[in-house]
Amino acid sequence: MNHWLIPFQLIDEYLLIFRLKANGKKFPLPPPSWNNGKKGDILLVHGVTEPWNFLFDIGNYLNGMGYKIHIVPELKDNSMPLISAVQIVKKHILSHRLTNLILVCHSKGGLIAYNLLSDPKIDTLVKLVITISSPFHGTHVGKFHPASVELAPQSPVIKKLESIKVDRAKIQAIHSQIDNHSIPHNSLHLAGANNYELDILGHTRILVSPKTLKLISSLITTSQS
Repeated sequence: MNHWLIPFQLIDEYLLIFRLKANGKKFPLPPPSWNNGKKGDILLVHGVTEPWNFLFDIGNYLNGMGYKIHIVPELKDNSMPLISAVQIVKKHILSHRLTNLILVCHSKGGLIAYNLLSDPKIDTLVKLVITISSPFHGTHVGKFHPASVELAPQSPVIKKLESIKVDRAKIQAIHSQIDNHSIPHNSLHLAGANNYELDILGHTRILVSPKTLKLISSLITTSQS
């Protein structure tokens, strides 16, 4: 990565965040086509202070591959405590009777998914978890926003997460080469999972990169074989 370009790429990163949040207000619901798909069900779980549409490009791409795409409207901007978010997503999975499920999660969404795998009832319903930019060991950036303070490295939530035993082989953890919101960078690596680093700058930019779409497609296709 050309480090001379990093300041400009960071500006582009925050402009992207601004645009996605604005679009979230203009388009509160996914396109109707997401309700159709014969290959199976994929549930998108977005990150903290984000509307669901941060994962729009990924959802649209996977819907084009033939999957039915679900979101969890009750999460809103996912600013509630992690344990509350876990219960909301669990209720959604059970009430919609989703099985053989693929979870695609951004940032805090990956931590939600990790907790869900510790629940035997949900673990049997989920065959694959793809996380993107998830700080499994916390992030120091979390200290600077009330909604994400529980994601700080020394928080009880993160310490409890590290003690939970789950089948990490189900997790495909994708992250950027440089992530402006997950510090330290090694927090993005989850031992026992399959980890993939992409030559991308940005905690959010990774969500709209063709490199990410291609990798997710490959991981899902492989899991089906």
